[in-house]
Amino acid sequence: MTRTRKRPAVSDRATSTTTTLHPESSLHHRQDGYSAPTPDDRLDAEVIDAAKARGFAIAVRCTRCGQWVVAAKSVAAHLGPVCRAKLDAEAVSQ
Repeated sequence: MTRTRKRPAVSDRATSTTTTLHPESSLHHRQDGYSAPTPDDRLDAEVIDAAKARGFAIAVRCTRCGQWVVAAKSVAAHLGPVCRAKLDAEAVSQ
């Protein structure tokens, strides 16, 4: 999503149509880094949907501590919330 700049126009020039990228872009546009899903991505999504429909959850091990994580954000990052917070704290202190 884009926002139009809210700066008053100078009287001797035309108004600006410059837009700025919203900080939480939806990534559904090529310029935002979106790429169409591959056939493998579609098959993976079908398997995950079928598993969820039958009551299963996707779980992966945290790459930092080895604990099983099941939350969608944690599965995507392969890090649990505690390890993510610790890594963020380590990055800030450096």
